[in-house]
Parts: sequence; C-alpha cells; structure tokens
Amino acid sequence: MRFVEYETLHRGGGSDRECISVSDLLRAIPYLLTGGLVPPIHVANELLRLGGFNAGMSGAGKWAPFEVDEAEYREVVEDLVNRALFGRTLRYEKAPDWVCDGNEFRIWVAERVYSIPAEENRKFDTAMRELDARMKEAEARGDEEAREDCLCHLSKLSIQHSEFMQKHRKPRAPGA
Repeated sequence: MRFVEYETLHRGGGSDRECISVSDLLRAIPYLLTGGLVPPIHVANELLRLGGFNAGMSGAGKWAPFEVDEAEYREVVEDLVNRALFGRTLRYEKAPDWVCDGNEFRIWVAERVYSIPAEENRKFDTAMRELDARMKEAEARGDEEAREDCLCHLSKLSIQHSEFMQKHRKPRAPGA
C-alpha cells in the first residue's frame, strides 16, 4: 500500500509531518468513518484529490493530491476493515447508485446507520447548499440585504434540519 507525506496542521500555528498509509490518511479525516462504513472508491478519490481538509475544531491536514486505483483501493479497504478505529470495527458495503460524492455518502450513512430518511435529508441538504451559494453570491456583489436574507433563511432551514435529524435518528442499526 502507498504511503504519503501527511501534514497535521495545529490550531494556532505549527504542524507535524509524517509518512502514513492511505488507509491511515482516510482515518485521519474527521467524521469520514464515524458511521463505521468505508466510502466507495469514487468518494475516497474525491477526498484524496483535495489534498487536504479543514475541519475547524476537529483539526486540519494536507497532502499532495492523488488518486488510488481499484487494486490499491482493495488493499485500503482490507486494512480499514481489519484494523479498528477507536475500538470500533469498520466495514465495506456497496453504496447505492445515487451516492455520487462525499456529501451523498454522508447522507447514505445517516440512513443506513442511524435510520435518517435519505430522500428528505437530501432535500434539506440541497436547499441549504443553494441558500449558501446565493448568500455567497450576494456577498460577492456587495448586496448586504440579500446576504442577510439568505442567512436568515439558512438559519431557519438549519433548525428545521436539526429537528428532522433528532426526530428520525435512532441508535446505530444492528449490524451497522
């Protein structure tokens, strides 16, 4: 399995560099594996091509962007499944065809693991992303009133989404 140079970026400055496996790089990305499911290759490659992440309080990291092929990905999956993450085992399941990116992977995991209906969750997600884009467009053109309007709508929608999640979220499904 490939090893890559990985840099952990610390809040307040400074960093640490180390050479880690691709599977350890995926383990380092906050929230990616918390549902216990390994992402499909196209989602993993989407993340690996980014060359880094910034998860706020959960940390940041960077690496030279790259992709893995099918053979290397099988090695990564085998390592992820065979070595626990925080004492919890991971598993690979084929994702539905509608899972085209990392965001849809998270939505699928929420449904598969926590029983949160994916179709409605996707609608919330689409609406929030559209509002966020409109807010950024308003800011770019200097329209503070439109930006604030979008922000208010986004805030209300976020509350509705949170209520939806709380209403439907169940403990981890058996086998999940």
